[in-house]
Amino acid sequence: MAVSGNSLFILRGGTVYRLNATSLAVETRADLPMTSTPPPAGGGNPVPPPDNGTPPPDNGTPPPDTTPTPPATPAPDDSGGQPKAF
Repeated sequence: MAVSGNSLFILRGGTVYRLNATSLAVETRADLPMTSTPPPAGGGNPVPPPDNGTPPPDNGTPPPDTTPTPPATPAPDDSGGQPKAF
């Protein structure tokens, strides 16, 4: 359903209706050309099938290492933490 000015457009199946937004009288009707694949029920994008837990096929490449790298340990300070004298 969409509104533009004083027109209300409704898509029902393969037919678009233009109604007067004030009186709701049908002003125009047009049949859309049928596609080879019907749209999903409810419109919008089709939902992909659920993941059934099957891992993707192995293509011979090991997965990247995602282990986090620990922060570097600072080098020991020979000054004991005190500023160096010039």
